[in-house]
Amino acid sequence: MEEIKRNKDYAGQVVDISRSGQRISFKDCLQKMTEKEGDPYLNVFAPQSIYLITLFQFDEKSSVVANLPLRDIPLIKMKTQCAETEIFNCQKNMEIQVGKEERDRKPANIPLAFTFLKAGNFAGKTPGDILLTADDPDKAVNDLKRQMGFLKRKLSVYPANQLQMDAIEDAINSYELGILEDMKPRTMMEENELCESSKTLNTYIIYQTPIKHQKKMNPSGIKNACYSIVITCTPAKQYPYHIDIMNCYAPIKKLKNGLMPVLMEQAEDKKNDSIDLTEAEWLYIISCLDENMQNAKKLWYQEMRGNDDSRRWKGTDFREA
Repeated sequence: MEEIKRNKDYAGQVVDISRSGQRISFKDCLQKMTEKEGDPYLNVFAPQSIYLITLFQFDEKSSVVANLPLRDIPLIKMKTQCAETEIFNCQKNMEIQVGKEERDRKPANIPLAFTFLKAGNFAGKTPGDILLTADDPDKAVNDLKRQMGFLKRKLSVYPANQLQMDAIEDAINSYELGILEDMKPRTMMEENELCESSKTLNTYIIYQTPIKHQKKMNPSGIKNACYSIVITCTPAKQYPYHIDIMNCYAPIKKLKNGLMPVLMEQAEDKKNDSIDLTEAEWLYIISCLDENMQNAKKLWYQEMRGNDDSRRWKGTDFREA
C-alpha cells in the first residue's frame, strides 16, 4: 500500500535529491504537439513543455518553484560539460598543490626559526611559534634566551644542541626585524584553504533566467506569481553546483510592443531559497531529465510522424520531376 501511495503522491516526478531540512524535485510536465499549437508535429514536444522544479524546506514547511523549459536542456548540458572540465582541472591542481606541500615539509625547506626544540620546557615547540603566539613577547624572548643558555652549557655533551640554539637565535632576530610571521610555513590545511579560497572566486553560470511571470495571481487578483532561477558552479567547492530560486508576486506592465515586464519594485511575498549539490548529484539530475525526455520523444514520435505525414502536400514531388 505504501508503494501505491508513493506512486500516486509523486506521480510525474523524474528525480529528487534530499538534504537534511530540504529537498529538490523535478516533475515531468512534458506535452506532445497538438493541432492547437500549430507548430510542426516533428518537433514532438509542445512549446509549453517544462520540468517543474520544486525546492521544499522541511522546517518552514514552505517551497519555491521554477520552470525549466525543455528547449533549455541542451544549453544546460553543454555548460555542465564545460563546468566538469573546470572541476577536473581544479582537482588536479589541488593534487599538485598537496604534492608540493609534502615536498615543502622536508626539513631542508623549513625556516630555521621553525625547527622543533627537543629539550626543556619548550620541547615539541618551535621558537618561531612561541614568539608569534606569546601573550607577552618580551617575556618569551627572555625565556628563549635562557633556554639557549641552557643548551650552550650542554653543548660539549650534546653537539646537536647547536641546531636548536641557532633556531632560537634566528627566531629572535627575525621577530625583532618584524619578518617572523612572513617566514612561518603554511600547514597543508592552510595551503588547501588558500587554494580553495582563491578558486572560490571562479563561479560559472550554468543557467539563469530573467524574472518570469505566470498566470497564477495573488488573492487580490492584482499581482502575478513570478519566479527566477540561477544555477551556478564553483569548481573548488565540495558541493560545486548551486541552485537559487526566487518566488514573489508582482504586477505586470503591458507595453505597446507586446512586452510584459515585471515591476519588481512593487513585488511582495518575495522569497529566496537555495540548495547546494555535489558533482554526482547534479550529473544524475541532468542524466535523468535528458533520458526522460528521450524516452518521451521515442514514445510519441510514431504518432507525431503520422500526423505530420497526413498533412504533407500530396502533389508531384519536385525531386521526381
